[in-house]
Amino acid sequence: RVGALAGDGEPDGSRERSVVFVGDLNSTPGSEPHRILTGRDESHERTDDRVDLRDAVADADVRHGPTTTVTDFVRLIDDRRIDHVLVSPDIELEAVETLADRDDRGRYPSDHLPVLARLRRHSAASMSSSS
Repeated sequence: RVGALAGDGEPDGSRERSVVFVGDLNSTPGSEPHRILTGRDESHERTDDRVDLRDAVADADVRHGPTTTVTDFVRLIDDRRIDHVLVSPDIELEAVETLADRDDRGRYPSDHLPVLARLRRHSAASMSSSS
């Protein structure tokens, strides 16, 4: 269950918990797994433990680097963003960058490009006062 990402909540019994979920999901934006994690899949029943994560690459105001995260070690494979940074709503997205560094021979060190996200967690007090 996606809601299990947030655990049992805080010690005071509240359900508020910051979530940063990263990794190779082997799923592109708009795919069913991505829609489930971002709360955009209406085919699944909405429950109290559902976590609606934000896609850092899609939602960040500042983005750098390629729009794909897949290479064949020599070239970028277009439109294959399968490595993700997903965050809970209380996380501010400052900037996201897909790193496309190559070695001396012009090769990518992996078939996946790393995604670097600069994030900031809002305190509960600042979230409630800004609402």
